[in-house]
Amino acid sequence: MLSFCIIFFRSKKMKIVLKTYTCKTTTRVWFWRNTVYRLCSKTETTYKIENISVCCQGYVNISGSCIKAPCMFSKYGENCSLTCPCVPDQYERCDDNGTCLCSPGWTGKNCSQACDQGKYGEGCKHKCTCQNNATCDHVTGKCDCSRVVGKTGDHCDEGFIFKSEMLVIQ
Repeated sequence: MLSFCIIFFRSKKMKIVLKTYTCKTTTRVWFWRNTVYRLCSKTETTYKIENISVCCQGYVNISGSCIKAPCMFSKYGENCSLTCPCVPDQYERCDDNGTCLCSPGWTGKNCSQACDQGKYGEGCKHKCTCQNNATCDHVTGKCDCSRVVGKTGDHCDEGFIFKSEMLVIQ
């Protein structure tokens, strides 16, 4: 479980408003009343309490929640102070423990090994579809027919023969 903290601040925002209105003053002199209307003013002060959350070092505020900030590429560990042990350009990232997450076509503890022959792609999980012992690109799975004599096509399964000076595809 990840530990994190949130610091709350309470801040007051003060708003002073001067309101002008008509007020009535009544005075009494013996038996009669004297009413006077005049302009009066009143000052009102309002307060607004606002909660502000600030995440601790190593965490970022996303929609009001503090989550562990991801490390920059090639870094991991406490405060992202450690360098990933992976082969450059052959991994996507390393996790919080320094385990390499290899790019498609690469495997091994530090992503230094290409997929075994006949496999390709992410996690080397895909099976190549090349025919006639053609080699398969360990990243894309594309077949290389250049070393297979007399075969062509996406899977190196189409043949051709030479007749005179014409190329005939079978």
